Amino acid sequence: MLAGNPELNMAGIANIKGVSRARVTQVMNLLRLPKRLQTVPGLGSEAIDFRVASELFAPSRTLTAGDLESLHLVVRHQRRLVPTNGGVLLFGTQRGTLFPDAWIQVGRFEGTTRTRILDTRKSMSTGGVREAERG
Repeated sequence: MLAGNPELNMAGIANIKGVSRARVTQVMNLLRLPKRLQTVPGLGSEAIDFRVASELFAPSRTLTAGDLESLHLVVRHQRRLVPTNGGVLLFGTQRGTLFPDAWIQVGRFEGTTRTRILDTRKSMSTGGVREAERG
């Protein structure tokens, strides 16, 4: 898509728009990331409610702070951990403020092929994954 147009490279966009190459690189990198992994750089890792996440995982494992990064709930951005969009939507303390129109829809499938849906739930509130779990 971008590679086919010689004007749509970092230097070309920076010259046309009058912005720095670093900013163009940052935007282009964000465009390549799935939305759930894009960061919310204005927040720190404390924006993820570790207690709620830990309770959700408690039946199967003990969650550690390092697991937040492994699960892509937080990522390293400019030498600090910041939450991802997915992390904020699932376990964020400011979910309703940052994503007021977002909702979570989950499904439970039979087997591993995802061909037969057994149950679905949707959360329209600011309760995140806990609200969807309660249904």
